Amino acid sequence: MQTVERTLSLLEYLSEFKDGVGVNEISNHLDLPLSTTHRLLTALKNNGYVSQDYLTRRYSLGIGVLTLAVKLLNEMDIVQIAKPMLSELSTKYGQLVYISVLKNNKVICVDMVNNAKNMRYFVQIGTSMPTYCAASAKAVVAYQDEDLINNIIDNEKFYPFTKRTITSKDMVIEELKKVENQGYAICDEEMEEGVQAIATPIRDREGKVVASVTLMLMGKYHYNLEQLVFDMKETSLSISRYLGYIQS
Repeated sequence: MQTVERTLSLLEYLSEFKDGVGVNEISNHLDLPLSTTHRLLTALKNNGYVSQDYLTRRYSLGIGVLTLAVKLLNEMDIVQIAKPMLSELSTKYGQLVYISVLKNNKVICVDMVNNAKNMRYFVQIGTSMPTYCAASAKAVVAYQDEDLINNIIDNEKFYPFTKRTITSKDMVIEELKKVENQGYAICDEEMEEGVQAIATPIRDREGKVVASVTLMLMGKYHYNLEQLVFDMKETSLSISRYLGYIQS
């Protein structure tokens, strides 16, 4: 714990210096031995959280800190940016709509809009979505690299929610390939009888799929799949553009 506190204090101190600061000053300010200060700085530099000027030998915050900040801002931006678009989609179809993000190899619901009349169904924010049956998770995981896909699926505990639930890794892989090819995912009563869902991927400024928009379809809901998928894709694309994504 002491090492963690020292590391955080060091990073906070570095953030005060635009042109960097010398190791002796850092050592004196944090009241640490030079050897300990060097060890902390070396570890942080090796991981990209601290950089050292080649000529002055002074230390400053590294690109790794910025990367973490951007990831956090992206996640916050997605919720703030998506809210009005989710609301519009929910109102148009009279159904619940929610957004999920990929975080720590799990797809987590981070916001929800329910403008439907007389619908009390909710998706709990913070819920982890199972890749083998949730449209929201399929629409994100399908676009990840092979190693990550395998890692995510291998850590799933398959549970047959309904008779339609996929409980085989091979079938999940096949389903994810289908999702990637068609550009959207469907949950056809795989989590709960009488409940369907359609999800489309959201991309960040680098074009990587980092989240998804999901629309729930309750009961015997009749819809034009082609129009619904079009609207879902347009919503996801609009959010992606706000995040800096440029469609090629």
